Amino acid sequence: MKNNVELIKLVINNYLDKIQLIINQDMVVLEYMYIINNEKDVYKTIEVTELEDKYCLKFYPEATTKIITLDEFSDIFDILDKQITKRRLSAEEVKEIENKYKPGSKVKLIKMYDLYAPPVGTIGIIKGVDSVGNILVNWENNSSLSLITGIDEFEIIKE
Repeated sequence: MKNNVELIKLVINNYLDKIQLIINQDMVVLEYMYIINNEKDVYKTIEVTELEDKYCLKFYPEATTKIITLDEFSDIFDILDKQITKRRLSAEEVKEIENKYKPGSKVKLIKMYDLYAPPVGTIGIIKGVDSVGNILVNWENNSSLSLITGIDEFEIIKE
């Protein structure tokens, strides 16, 4: 419970405008909020259980799990902030992305705002661009997580 107290302090001091905090006997539930038409709604629900010196996070609606330290919560909240701000691209913007990021080009990951991002510095090869403007990549660690332009940070590697 000692670690949960530190988590609660972190949320209250830094994120209370974005997170509803629910405290149960053996778990803390974080409801990460976003605003639609001036109404708050839940974007993700995170069940947090305390381990020895870490936290086990279960994200809903995906029901995926991640184990992190207290220091890594800020990264989790940054990821959720970026995901919420993603906007729909126009057909012209998607075409510009297709023209700029050609299949076969190499990219180096600087930062990806996804819970299961490849490690920083991972190299990948662009497969193409999908219909909504995400850059499809085969990463050297066998991941195929797409890059989101305007959100994720990466650079093209010149041969």
